[in-house]
Amino acid sequence: MSADRTRSLDLGGTGLAAAESKPERRPVTWNGGADIGVLLLRFAVGGLFFAHGAQKVLGIWGGLGISRTTEAIAGYGFVAQAFTLAWATGIVELVAGAFVVLGLLAPLAAAGLLAVKIVAVVVKWGVPFYAAAAPNALELDVLLGLGAAALVPIIFVVALATQGNSPNDVAFGRYVHDTGLAIPLVLLLFGAVWLFPLITALVAGDIIAAEDRHQTLKTILTRSVERQQIFAGKALATFTYAVAAIAVTGTVALVAGIMASGFNPIVSLSGTRVSALEGLGLVGASLGVYLIPITAIACIGLLFSTIFRNSAAAIVGTLMFSLLVQLVGILPGLEGLHPYLLSTQYNAWQGLLRSPIDWSPVVHSLWVCALYGIPALAIAALVFLRRDVAGD
Repeated sequence: MSADRTRSLDLGGTGLAAAESKPERRPVTWNGGADIGVLLLRFAVGGLFFAHGAQKVLGIWGGLGISRTTEAIAGYGFVAQAFTLAWATGIVELVAGAFVVLGLLAPLAAAGLLAVKIVAVVVKWGVPFYAAAAPNALELDVLLGLGAAALVPIIFVVALATQGNSPNDVAFGRYVHDTGLAIPLVLLLFGAVWLFPLITALVAGDIIAAEDRHQTLKTILTRSVERQQIFAGKALATFTYAVAAIAVTGTVALVAGIMASGFNPIVSLSGTRVSALEGLGLVGASLGVYLIPITAIACIGLLFSTIFRNSAAAIVGTLMFSLLVQLVGILPGLEGLHPYLLSTQYNAWQGLLRSPIDWSPVVHSLWVCALYGIPALAIAALVFLRRDVAGD
Protein backbone atom coordinates (compact mmCIF):
# COMPACT_ATOMS: atom_id res chain seq x y z
CA MET A 1 0.00 0.00 0.00
CA SER A 2 1.46 3.33 -1.01
CA ALA A 3 2.47 5.87 1.62
CA ASP A 4 0.42 8.66 0.03
CA ARG A 5 -2.79 6.71 0.62
CA THR A 6 -2.40 5.92 4.33
CA ARG A 7 -1.17 7.38 7.56
CA SER A 8 -0.78 5.79 11.01
CA LEU A 9 -3.82 6.52 13.15
CA ASP A 10 -5.20 4.59 16.09
CA LEU A 11 -8.94 4.07 15.62
CA GLY A 12 -10.49 3.42 19.00
CA GLY A 13 -7.37 1.75 20.33
CA THR A 14 -7.21 -0.81 17.55
CA GLY A 15 -4.00 0.46 16.00
CA LEU A 16 -5.57 0.15 12.57
CA ALA A 17 -3.86 2.14 9.87
CA ALA A 18 -6.57 4.44 8.57
CA ALA A 19 -6.79 5.76 5.06
CA GLU A 20 -6.23 9.49 4.71
CA SER A 21 -8.83 9.46 2.00
CA LYS A 22 -11.32 6.85 0.92
CA PRO A 23 -9.80 3.99 -1.08
CA GLU A 24 -10.17 4.36 -4.79
CA ARG A 25 -13.18 2.54 -6.12
CA ARG A 26 -12.43 -0.36 -8.36
CA PRO A 27 -14.29 -0.16 -11.65
CA VAL A 28 -17.23 -2.52 -11.92
CA THR A 29 -16.30 -5.14 -14.51
CA TRP A 30 -18.04 -8.20 -15.88
CA ASN A 31 -16.69 -11.48 -14.56
CA GLY A 32 -18.38 -14.08 -16.70
CA GLY A 33 -17.74 -17.16 -14.56
CA ALA A 34 -18.50 -15.60 -11.17
CA ASP A 35 -21.48 -13.52 -12.28
CA ILE A 36 -23.13 -16.34 -14.22
CA GLY A 37 -22.52 -18.72 -11.32
CA VAL A 38 -24.16 -16.36 -8.82
CA LEU A 39 -27.06 -15.78 -11.22
CA LEU A 40 -27.65 -19.53 -11.61
CA LEU A 41 -27.42 -20.04 -7.84
CA ARG A 42 -29.94 -17.25 -7.26
CA PHE A 43 -32.33 -18.74 -9.80
CA ALA A 44 -31.94 -22.27 -8.44
CA VAL A 45 -32.31 -21.51 -4.73
CA GLY A 46 -34.74 -18.62 -5.08
CA GLY A 47 -36.80 -20.49 -7.65
CA LEU A 48 -37.11 -23.58 -5.45
CA PHE A 49 -38.26 -21.48 -2.50
CA PHE A 50 -40.70 -19.56 -4.71
CA ALA A 51 -42.20 -22.82 -5.95
CA HIS A 52 -42.50 -24.17 -2.40
CA GLY A 53 -44.22 -20.98 -1.27
CA ALA A 54 -46.63 -21.13 -4.20
CA GLN A 55 -47.48 -24.72 -3.32
CA LYS A 56 -48.31 -23.72 0.26
CA VAL A 57 -50.21 -20.49 -0.47
CA LEU A 58 -51.84 -21.21 -3.83
CA GLY A 59 -51.97 -25.01 -3.83
CA ILE A 60 -50.55 -25.18 -7.38
CA TRP A 61 -47.95 -27.58 -8.79
CA GLY A 62 -49.26 -30.38 -6.62
CA GLY A 63 -49.01 -28.32 -3.42
CA LEU A 64 -50.96 -28.72 -0.21
CA GLY A 65 -52.59 -25.32 -0.11
CA ILE A 66 -53.16 -23.37 3.10
CA SER A 67 -55.62 -25.77 4.71
CA ARG A 68 -53.48 -28.89 4.35
CA THR A 69 -50.30 -26.94 5.14
CA THR A 70 -51.98 -25.85 8.38
CA GLU A 71 -52.74 -29.47 9.22
CA ALA A 72 -49.14 -30.49 8.45
CA ILE A 73 -47.69 -27.76 10.70
CA ALA A 74 -50.12 -28.70 13.48
CA GLY A 75 -48.76 -32.23 13.23
CA TYR A 76 -45.36 -30.94 14.33
CA GLY A 77 -46.81 -29.56 17.56
CA PHE A 78 -47.65 -25.97 16.52
CA VAL A 79 -51.38 -26.50 17.08
CA ALA A 80 -52.44 -23.04 18.28
CA GLN A 81 -50.23 -21.19 15.78
CA ALA A 82 -50.64 -23.58 12.82
CA PHE A 83 -52.81 -21.32 10.63
CA THR A 84 -50.63 -18.25 11.22
CA LEU A 85 -47.41 -20.18 10.64
CA ALA A 86 -48.81 -21.73 7.46
CA TRP A 87 -49.44 -18.29 5.97
CA ALA A 88 -46.16 -16.86 7.33
CA THR A 89 -44.05 -19.73 5.99
CA GLY A 90 -45.75 -19.69 2.59
CA ILE A 91 -45.52 -15.91 2.17
CA VAL A 92 -41.87 -15.81 3.27
CA GLU A 93 -40.91 -18.57 0.82
CA LEU A 94 -42.97 -17.03 -1.98
CA VAL A 95 -41.88 -13.40 -1.59
CA ALA A 96 -38.31 -13.94 -0.38
CA GLY A 97 -37.73 -16.55 -3.08
CA ALA A 98 -38.85 -14.06 -5.72
CA PHE A 99 -36.64 -11.36 -4.21
CA VAL A 100 -33.60 -13.67 -4.33
CA VAL A 101 -34.26 -14.44 -7.99
CA LEU A 102 -34.66 -10.74 -8.82
CA GLY A 103 -31.81 -9.59 -6.57
CA LEU A 104 -34.06 -7.29 -4.51
CA LEU A 105 -33.19 -6.94 -0.81
CA ALA A 106 -31.36 -10.20 -1.33
CA PRO A 107 -29.45 -10.37 2.01
CA LEU A 108 -32.66 -9.81 4.00
CA ALA A 109 -34.57 -12.27 1.82
CA ALA A 110 -31.86 -14.92 2.16
CA ALA A 111 -31.86 -14.47 5.95
CA GLY A 112 -35.61 -15.08 6.05
CA LEU A 113 -35.30 -18.21 3.93
CA LEU A 114 -32.45 -19.46 6.11
CA ALA A 115 -34.58 -19.03 9.26
CA VAL A 116 -37.45 -20.97 7.67
CA LYS A 117 -35.24 -23.91 6.72
CA ILE A 118 -33.46 -24.02 10.08
CA VAL A 119 -36.83 -24.41 11.78
CA ALA A 120 -37.81 -27.09 9.24
CA VAL A 121 -34.62 -29.06 9.91
CA VAL A 122 -35.03 -28.81 13.68
CA VAL A 123 -38.67 -29.94 13.79
CA LYS A 124 -37.86 -32.86 11.47
CA TRP A 125 -34.78 -33.94 13.39
CA GLY A 126 -34.88 -37.69 13.94
CA VAL A 127 -36.72 -38.61 10.74
CA PRO A 128 -34.83 -40.23 7.83
CA PHE A 129 -32.53 -37.92 5.90
CA TYR A 130 -33.27 -38.96 2.33
CA ALA A 131 -36.59 -38.18 0.70
CA ALA A 132 -36.93 -41.76 -0.56
CA ALA A 133 -37.08 -43.01 3.04
CA ALA A 134 -39.89 -40.79 4.32
CA PRO A 135 -42.17 -38.04 2.97
CA ASN A 136 -41.05 -35.60 5.69
CA ALA A 137 -37.34 -36.34 5.31
CA LEU A 138 -34.57 -33.82 5.99
CA GLU A 139 -32.77 -33.99 2.67
CA LEU A 140 -34.37 -31.06 0.85
CA ASP A 141 -34.55 -28.91 3.99
CA VAL A 142 -30.83 -29.30 4.61
CA LEU A 143 -29.92 -28.58 0.99
CA LEU A 144 -32.12 -25.48 0.79
CA GLY A 145 -30.96 -24.27 4.20
CA LEU A 146 -27.32 -24.52 3.21
CA GLY A 147 -28.12 -22.80 -0.07
CA ALA A 148 -29.70 -19.88 1.77
CA ALA A 149 -26.76 -19.73 4.20
CA ALA A 150 -24.33 -19.63 1.30
CA LEU A 151 -26.27 -16.84 -0.38
CA VAL A 152 -25.68 -14.38 2.48
CA PRO A 153 -21.90 -13.99 1.91
CA ILE A 154 -22.26 -14.32 -1.87
CA ILE A 155 -24.80 -11.52 -2.07
CA PHE A 156 -22.65 -9.45 0.27
CA VAL A 157 -19.70 -9.82 -2.09
CA VAL A 158 -21.79 -9.07 -5.16
CA ALA A 159 -23.19 -5.94 -3.50
CA LEU A 160 -19.68 -4.74 -2.70
CA ALA A 161 -18.49 -5.39 -6.23
CA THR A 162 -21.40 -3.67 -7.94
CA GLN A 163 -21.73 -0.67 -5.63
CA GLY A 164 -18.01 -0.02 -5.28
CA ASN A 165 -18.38 1.18 -1.69
CA SER A 166 -16.52 -0.17 1.35
CA PRO A 167 -17.74 -0.48 4.97
CA ASN A 168 -14.91 1.74 6.20
CA ASP A 169 -16.43 2.11 9.66
CA VAL A 170 -15.57 -1.46 10.67
CA ALA A 171 -12.24 -3.26 10.99
CA PHE A 172 -10.94 -4.55 7.63
CA GLY A 173 -13.86 -2.93 5.84
CA ARG A 174 -11.58 -0.65 3.84
CA TYR A 175 -9.71 -3.67 2.42
CA VAL A 176 -12.66 -5.63 0.98
CA HIS A 177 -11.76 -4.46 -2.53
CA ASP A 178 -8.06 -5.19 -2.06
CA THR A 179 -8.16 -8.80 -0.86
CA GLY A 180 -10.78 -11.50 -0.49
CA LEU A 181 -9.39 -12.36 2.94
CA ALA A 182 -11.16 -9.30 4.37
CA ILE A 183 -14.65 -10.52 3.39
CA PRO A 184 -15.13 -13.28 6.03
CA LEU A 185 -13.62 -11.01 8.70
CA VAL A 186 -16.14 -8.26 7.97
CA LEU A 187 -18.97 -10.81 7.97
CA LEU A 188 -17.87 -11.98 11.43
CA LEU A 189 -18.48 -8.45 12.67
CA PHE A 190 -21.89 -8.15 11.03
CA GLY A 191 -22.93 -11.71 11.90
CA ALA A 192 -22.45 -11.10 15.64
CA VAL A 193 -25.45 -8.76 15.67
CA TRP A 194 -28.11 -11.27 14.61
CA LEU A 195 -27.04 -13.96 12.13
CA PHE A 196 -25.03 -16.43 14.20
CA PRO A 197 -26.93 -15.87 17.49
CA LEU A 198 -30.18 -16.45 15.57
CA ILE A 199 -28.97 -19.68 13.98
CA THR A 200 -27.69 -20.95 17.32
CA ALA A 201 -30.87 -19.97 19.18
CA LEU A 202 -33.12 -21.72 16.66
CA VAL A 203 -31.29 -25.00 17.12
CA ALA A 204 -30.34 -24.91 20.80
CA GLY A 205 -33.73 -23.68 21.96
CA ASP A 206 -35.63 -26.45 20.19
CA ILE A 207 -33.44 -29.51 20.44
CA ILE A 208 -34.70 -30.69 23.84
CA ALA A 209 -38.04 -28.87 23.94
CA ALA A 210 -38.94 -30.69 20.72
CA GLU A 211 -39.17 -33.92 22.71
CA ASP A 212 -41.88 -32.31 24.83
CA ARG A 213 -43.69 -31.06 21.76
CA HIS A 214 -43.70 -34.54 20.19
CA GLN A 215 -44.09 -36.30 23.55
CA THR A 216 -41.24 -38.63 22.66
CA LEU A 217 -39.03 -38.28 25.72
CA LYS A 218 -40.60 -41.25 27.48
CA THR A 219 -40.02 -43.39 24.41
CA ILE A 220 -36.38 -42.35 24.19
CA LEU A 221 -35.74 -43.08 27.85
CA THR A 222 -37.16 -46.59 27.56
CA ARG A 223 -34.32 -47.51 25.21
CA SER A 224 -31.01 -48.87 26.45
CA VAL A 225 -29.47 -45.40 26.57
CA GLU A 226 -28.57 -43.49 29.69
CA ARG A 227 -29.97 -40.01 30.26
CA GLN A 228 -26.52 -38.46 30.28
CA GLN A 229 -25.87 -39.99 26.86
CA ILE A 230 -29.06 -38.48 25.49
CA PHE A 231 -28.23 -35.05 26.87
CA ALA A 232 -24.65 -35.28 25.58
CA GLY A 233 -25.95 -36.19 22.13
CA LYS A 234 -28.34 -33.23 22.11
CA ALA A 235 -25.58 -30.87 23.21
CA LEU A 236 -23.16 -32.25 20.61
CA ALA A 237 -25.76 -31.83 17.86
CA THR A 238 -26.28 -28.20 18.89
CA PHE A 239 -22.55 -27.44 18.87
CA THR A 240 -22.20 -29.20 15.51
CA TYR A 241 -24.85 -26.95 13.98
CA ALA A 242 -23.02 -23.88 15.26
CA VAL A 243 -19.72 -25.09 13.83
CA ALA A 244 -21.35 -25.90 10.49
CA ALA A 245 -23.00 -22.47 10.26
CA ILE A 246 -19.73 -20.62 10.80
CA ALA A 247 -17.77 -23.01 8.59
CA VAL A 248 -20.20 -22.71 5.67
CA THR A 249 -20.50 -18.95 5.90
CA GLY A 250 -16.76 -18.46 6.34
CA THR A 251 -15.80 -20.79 3.50
CA VAL A 252 -18.30 -19.35 1.03
CA ALA A 253 -17.32 -15.79 2.01
CA LEU A 254 -13.64 -16.62 1.53
CA VAL A 255 -14.12 -18.25 -1.87
CA ALA A 256 -16.43 -15.51 -3.12
CA GLY A 257 -14.15 -12.81 -1.75
CA ILE A 258 -11.08 -14.28 -3.43
CA MET A 259 -12.95 -14.51 -6.73
CA ALA A 260 -14.01 -10.87 -6.47
CA SER A 261 -10.96 -9.22 -4.87
CA GLY A 262 -8.16 -11.74 -5.33
CA PHE A 263 -5.97 -13.79 -3.02
CA ASN A 264 -3.79 -10.90 -1.92
CA PRO A 265 -1.98 -9.91 1.28
CA ILE A 266 -3.98 -8.19 4.01
CA VAL A 267 -3.04 -5.38 6.38
CA SER A 268 -3.30 -6.38 10.05
CA LEU A 269 -4.84 -4.25 12.77
CA SER A 270 -1.32 -3.17 13.69
CA GLY A 271 -0.79 -1.79 10.18
CA THR A 272 1.64 -4.49 9.06
CA ARG A 273 1.33 -6.35 5.79
CA VAL A 274 0.49 -10.06 6.14
CA SER A 275 1.10 -12.48 3.28
CA ALA A 276 -1.88 -14.14 1.65
CA LEU A 277 -1.04 -17.63 2.94
CA GLU A 278 -0.47 -16.41 6.49
CA GLY A 279 -3.63 -14.34 6.28
CA LEU A 280 -5.57 -17.43 5.18
CA GLY A 281 -4.43 -19.26 8.28
CA LEU A 282 -5.36 -16.30 10.48
CA VAL A 283 -8.84 -16.17 8.95
CA GLY A 284 -9.34 -19.84 9.75
CA ALA A 285 -8.11 -19.32 13.30
CA SER A 286 -10.43 -16.32 13.66
CA LEU A 287 -13.40 -18.48 12.72
CA GLY A 288 -12.36 -20.94 15.41
CA VAL A 289 -12.06 -18.24 18.08
CA TYR A 290 -15.47 -16.95 17.03
CA LEU A 291 -16.93 -20.26 18.15
CA ILE A 292 -16.11 -19.49 21.80
CA PRO A 293 -19.01 -17.06 22.42
CA ILE A 294 -21.24 -18.98 20.01
CA THR A 295 -20.75 -22.08 22.18
CA ALA A 296 -21.80 -20.08 25.25
CA ILE A 297 -24.99 -18.99 23.45
CA ALA A 298 -25.65 -22.63 22.58
CA CYS A 299 -25.33 -23.60 26.25
CA ILE A 300 -27.82 -20.90 27.25
CA GLY A 301 -30.20 -22.10 24.55
CA LEU A 302 -29.95 -25.66 25.87
CA LEU A 303 -30.75 -24.38 29.37
CA PHE A 304 -33.88 -22.54 28.21
CA SER A 305 -34.92 -25.52 26.07
CA THR A 306 -34.65 -27.82 29.09
CA ILE A 307 -36.37 -25.53 31.60
CA PHE A 308 -39.14 -23.98 29.50
CA ARG A 309 -40.06 -27.23 27.67
CA ASN A 310 -41.41 -25.00 24.92
CA SER A 311 -39.50 -24.41 21.70
CA ALA A 312 -40.85 -20.93 20.99
CA ALA A 313 -40.15 -19.70 24.52
CA ALA A 314 -36.66 -21.18 24.51
CA ILE A 315 -35.72 -19.81 21.08
CA VAL A 316 -37.10 -16.35 21.78
CA GLY A 317 -35.56 -16.37 25.25
CA THR A 318 -32.12 -17.23 23.90
CA LEU A 319 -32.29 -14.60 21.17
CA MET A 320 -33.62 -11.99 23.58
CA PHE A 321 -30.79 -12.76 26.01
CA SER A 322 -28.26 -12.22 23.23
CA LEU A 323 -29.88 -8.96 22.14
CA LEU A 324 -30.21 -7.77 25.74
CA VAL A 325 -26.50 -8.28 26.34
CA GLN A 326 -25.75 -6.26 23.20
CA LEU A 327 -28.10 -3.53 24.41
CA VAL A 328 -26.26 -3.32 27.74
CA GLY A 329 -23.05 -2.88 25.78
CA ILE A 330 -24.24 0.33 24.13
CA LEU A 331 -25.89 1.95 27.14
CA PRO A 332 -23.97 4.93 28.54
CA GLY A 333 -22.47 4.66 32.00
CA LEU A 334 -21.98 0.87 31.83
CA GLU A 335 -18.56 0.87 30.18
CA GLY A 336 -17.09 -1.02 33.14
CA LEU A 337 -19.21 -4.06 32.24
CA HIS A 338 -18.01 -4.25 28.63
CA PRO A 339 -15.07 -6.63 29.22
CA TYR A 340 -17.43 -9.13 30.87
CA LEU A 341 -20.31 -9.01 28.40
CA LEU A 342 -20.81 -11.97 26.10
CA SER A 343 -21.29 -9.65 23.13
CA THR A 344 -17.80 -8.19 23.62
CA GLN A 345 -16.25 -11.63 23.25
CA TYR A 346 -17.32 -11.77 19.59
CA ASN A 347 -14.37 -9.45 18.90
CA ALA A 348 -11.73 -11.65 20.58
CA TRP A 349 -10.58 -12.97 17.21
CA GLN A 350 -9.20 -9.53 16.36
CA GLY A 351 -6.26 -10.25 18.67
CA LEU A 352 -5.04 -12.77 16.10
CA LEU A 353 -4.90 -10.04 13.46
CA ARG A 354 -2.27 -8.00 15.27
CA SER A 355 1.50 -8.10 14.90
CA PRO A 356 2.62 -9.78 17.06
CA ILE A 357 -0.48 -11.81 17.86
CA ASP A 358 -2.23 -10.62 21.00
CA TRP A 359 -3.53 -13.69 22.83
CA SER A 360 -4.95 -11.77 25.79
CA PRO A 361 -8.44 -11.14 24.30
CA VAL A 362 -8.66 -14.81 23.29
CA VAL A 363 -7.76 -16.00 26.79
CA HIS A 364 -10.11 -13.41 28.27
CA SER A 365 -12.91 -14.62 26.00
CA LEU A 366 -12.33 -18.23 27.08
CA TRP A 367 -12.88 -17.63 30.77
CA VAL A 368 -15.64 -15.03 30.36
CA CYS A 369 -17.61 -17.31 28.01
CA ALA A 370 -16.98 -20.19 30.40
CA LEU A 371 -18.66 -18.17 33.15
CA TYR A 372 -21.76 -17.96 30.95
CA GLY A 373 -21.69 -21.36 29.29
CA ILE A 374 -20.53 -23.88 31.91
CA PRO A 375 -23.11 -23.01 34.60
CA ALA A 376 -25.89 -22.92 31.98
CA LEU A 377 -24.87 -26.31 30.59
CA ALA A 378 -24.49 -27.81 34.07
CA ILE A 379 -27.92 -26.60 35.21
CA ALA A 380 -29.49 -27.86 31.97
CA ALA A 381 -27.91 -31.27 32.45
CA LEU A 382 -29.00 -31.42 36.11
CA VAL A 383 -32.60 -30.52 35.24
CA PHE A 384 -32.67 -33.05 32.41
CA LEU A 385 -31.15 -35.87 34.48
CA ARG A 386 -33.54 -35.31 37.41
CA ARG A 387 -36.63 -34.76 35.34
CA ASP A 388 -39.65 -36.89 36.24
CA VAL A 389 -41.01 -38.01 32.89
CA ALA A 390 -43.46 -40.45 34.49
CA GLY A 391 -45.64 -37.54 35.62
CA ASP A 392 -45.47 -35.64 32.30
